[in-house]
Amino acid sequence: MRLHIFRSSTSKGPAAIHRVNEEIHGLTEAQVKAIEMATFVGMTPDERHKYDERQRRITMLRSKLQKLISKN
Repeated sequence: MRLHIFRSSTSKGPAAIHRVNEEIHGLTEAQVKAIEMATFVGMTPDERHKYDERQRRITMLRSKLQKLISKN
């Protein structure tokens, strides 16, 4: 799984859009795997916390991606 950490930077445009999109993709893959595992063996409180943190990150990144796209 490719997971890139997006941090605010001075780079704009297509490269920034690509980085945010890649991170969303990686986080979404992790979410799918977590749900698949939870379906069969359940989810520990720690796994649930990590799942929730990823979901919050995805939501924030989607907002960031929308702003980046609207600027281009």
